[in-house]
Amino acid sequence: MAVLYRIHKQRFAVNEVVFAQDTPPLGLYIVQSGHISLHRDVQTVAGATRISLGTLGPGSMFGELALIDNRLRSASAIAKTASTCLVLPKRMFEDECRHLKPWLMTIIRLLALRLRETTALLDQQIAQVAKTGGLMVLPSDPDTRRELRSLMDDLQSQAQSELDAQD
Repeated sequence: MAVLYRIHKQRFAVNEVVFAQDTPPLGLYIVQSGHISLHRDVQTVAGATRISLGTLGPGSMFGELALIDNRLRSASAIAKTASTCLVLPKRMFEDECRHLKPWLMTIIRLLALRLRETTALLDQQIAQVAKTGGLMVLPSDPDTRRELRSLMDDLQSQAQSELDAQD
Protein backbone atom coordinates (compact mmCIF):
# COMPACT_ATOMS: atom_id res chain seq x y z
CA MET A 1 0.00 0.00 0.00
CA ALA A 2 1.42 3.40 -0.97
CA VAL A 3 1.88 6.05 1.70
CA LEU A 4 -0.19 9.11 0.77
CA TYR A 5 1.41 11.38 3.33
CA ARG A 6 4.90 12.06 4.54
CA ILE A 7 6.99 14.52 6.47
CA HIS A 8 7.79 17.48 4.25
CA LYS A 9 9.44 20.88 4.41
CA GLN A 10 7.40 24.04 4.23
CA ARG A 11 8.78 27.56 3.87
CA PHE A 12 7.09 30.64 5.29
CA ALA A 13 7.75 34.28 4.39
CA VAL A 14 8.04 37.01 7.04
CA ASN A 15 4.60 37.58 8.65
CA GLU A 16 3.05 34.60 6.86
CA VAL A 17 0.43 32.78 8.90
CA VAL A 18 1.43 29.17 9.58
CA PHE A 19 -1.98 28.49 11.12
CA ALA A 20 -4.69 30.52 12.82
CA GLN A 21 -6.35 30.07 16.19
CA ASP A 22 -9.67 28.18 16.01
CA THR A 23 -8.83 26.37 12.75
CA PRO A 24 -8.58 22.60 12.26
CA PRO A 25 -5.12 21.04 12.60
CA LEU A 26 -3.33 19.87 9.47
CA GLY A 27 -0.02 18.88 11.04
CA LEU A 28 2.70 19.31 13.64
CA TYR A 29 5.59 21.68 12.91
CA ILE A 30 9.29 21.57 13.80
CA VAL A 31 11.24 24.76 13.14
CA GLN A 32 14.36 24.09 11.06
CA SER A 33 15.30 27.72 10.47
CA GLY A 34 13.87 31.11 11.28
CA HIS A 35 11.50 32.08 14.07
CA ILE A 36 7.80 31.48 14.60
CA SER A 37 5.74 33.70 16.88
CA LEU A 38 2.80 32.19 18.77
CA HIS A 39 -0.10 34.20 20.13
CA ARG A 40 -3.58 33.73 21.47
CA ASP A 41 -6.46 36.17 21.03
CA VAL A 42 -8.60 36.43 24.17
CA GLN A 43 -11.93 38.23 24.30
CA THR A 44 -12.14 40.70 27.20
CA VAL A 45 -14.50 43.46 28.28
CA ALA A 46 -12.07 45.88 26.64
CA GLY A 47 -12.23 43.95 23.35
CA ALA A 48 -9.85 41.39 21.89
CA THR A 49 -6.51 41.12 23.67
CA ARG A 50 -3.58 39.48 21.93
CA ILE A 51 -1.41 37.45 24.30
CA SER A 52 2.09 36.61 23.08
CA LEU A 53 3.00 33.03 23.91
CA GLY A 54 6.58 33.41 22.77
CA THR A 55 8.82 32.98 19.78
CA LEU A 56 10.17 29.60 18.75
CA GLY A 57 13.46 29.00 16.95
CA PRO A 58 15.24 26.06 15.34
CA GLY A 59 14.52 22.73 17.01
CA SER A 60 11.23 23.91 18.53
CA MET A 61 7.98 22.05 17.92
CA PHE A 62 4.47 23.49 17.83
CA GLY A 63 0.97 22.51 16.78
CA GLU A 64 0.85 19.23 18.70
CA LEU A 65 -2.07 19.96 21.05
CA ALA A 66 -4.73 20.09 18.34
CA LEU A 67 -3.42 16.84 16.87
CA ILE A 68 -3.53 15.06 20.21
CA ASP A 69 -7.10 16.02 21.09
CA ASN A 70 -8.40 16.58 17.52
CA ARG A 71 -9.79 20.00 18.40
CA LEU A 72 -9.30 23.42 16.85
CA ARG A 73 -6.00 25.27 17.20
CA SER A 74 -5.67 27.01 20.59
CA ALA A 75 -3.31 29.69 19.24
CA SER A 76 -2.02 31.26 16.04
CA ALA A 77 1.47 30.80 14.60
CA ILE A 78 3.08 33.42 12.37
CA ALA A 79 6.54 33.48 10.79
CA LYS A 80 8.45 36.27 12.51
CA THR A 81 11.31 35.81 10.03
CA ALA A 82 11.63 33.79 6.84
CA SER A 83 11.31 30.25 8.21
CA THR A 84 11.45 26.61 7.20
CA CYS A 85 9.60 23.93 9.13
CA LEU A 86 9.36 20.18 8.94
CA VAL A 87 5.67 19.29 8.82
CA LEU A 88 4.38 15.99 10.15
CA PRO A 89 0.89 15.64 8.59
CA LYS A 90 -2.11 14.97 10.82
CA ARG A 91 -2.82 11.58 9.23
CA MET A 92 0.76 10.41 9.82
CA PHE A 93 0.59 11.57 13.44
CA GLU A 94 -2.68 9.69 13.95
CA ASP A 95 -1.26 6.52 12.38
CA GLU A 96 1.80 6.67 14.64
CA CYS A 97 -0.42 7.16 17.70
CA ARG A 98 -2.31 3.96 16.83
CA HIS A 99 0.88 2.05 17.69
CA LEU A 100 0.87 3.37 21.26
CA LYS A 101 -0.65 1.38 24.10
CA PRO A 102 -4.24 2.58 24.67
CA TRP A 103 -3.50 3.53 28.29
CA LEU A 104 -0.55 5.68 27.18
CA MET A 105 -2.68 7.52 24.62
CA THR A 106 -5.30 8.05 27.33
CA ILE A 107 -2.69 9.70 29.56
CA ILE A 108 -1.53 11.92 26.67
CA ARG A 109 -5.11 12.97 25.91
CA LEU A 110 -5.72 13.65 29.61
CA LEU A 111 -2.68 15.95 29.68
CA ALA A 112 -4.00 17.74 26.58
CA LEU A 113 -7.39 18.18 28.25
CA ARG A 114 -5.77 19.59 31.38
CA LEU A 115 -3.78 22.02 29.26
CA ARG A 116 -6.98 23.15 27.50
CA GLU A 117 -8.68 23.60 30.89
CA THR A 118 -5.72 25.62 32.20
CA THR A 119 -5.79 27.78 29.08
CA ALA A 120 -9.51 28.45 29.59
CA LEU A 121 -8.88 29.45 33.22
CA LEU A 122 -6.06 31.76 32.16
CA ASP A 123 -8.32 33.30 29.51
CA GLN A 124 -10.84 34.06 32.25
CA GLN A 125 -8.18 35.63 34.45
CA ILE A 126 -6.84 37.70 31.56
CA ALA A 127 -10.34 38.93 30.81
CA GLN A 128 -10.73 39.97 34.46
CA VAL A 129 -7.45 41.91 34.60
CA ALA A 130 -7.74 43.42 31.11
CA LYS A 131 -9.12 46.64 32.55
CA THR A 132 -6.03 47.17 34.71
CA GLY A 133 -3.59 46.44 31.86
CA GLY A 134 -1.27 44.39 34.05
CA LEU A 135 -0.46 40.71 34.07
CA MET A 136 2.69 39.12 35.44
CA VAL A 137 4.11 36.04 33.74
CA LEU A 138 6.63 34.02 35.74
CA PRO A 139 9.57 32.36 33.99
CA SER A 140 9.68 28.60 33.63
CA ASP A 141 11.71 26.41 35.95
CA PRO A 142 15.30 25.98 34.58
CA ASP A 143 15.15 22.18 34.94
CA THR A 144 11.91 22.12 32.97
CA ARG A 145 13.45 24.30 30.24
CA ARG A 146 16.46 21.94 29.97
CA GLU A 147 14.27 18.85 29.80
CA LEU A 148 12.02 20.47 27.20
CA ARG A 149 15.03 21.47 25.07
CA SER A 150 16.36 17.89 25.23
CA LEU A 151 12.98 16.47 24.16
CA MET A 152 12.73 18.99 21.30
CA ASP A 153 16.25 18.12 20.10
CA ASP A 154 15.35 14.41 20.12
CA LEU A 155 12.13 15.05 18.21
CA GLN A 156 13.87 17.15 15.57
CA SER A 157 16.54 14.49 15.11
CA GLN A 158 13.92 11.74 14.76
CA ALA A 159 11.86 13.79 12.27
CA GLN A 160 14.97 14.61 10.22
CA SER A 161 15.90 10.90 10.17
CA GLU A 162 12.40 10.07 8.95
CA LEU A 163 12.67 12.73 6.24
CA ASP A 164 16.12 11.44 5.18
CA ALA A 165 14.79 7.87 5.03
CA GLN A 166 12.04 8.98 2.64
CA ASP A 167 14.55 10.35 0.12
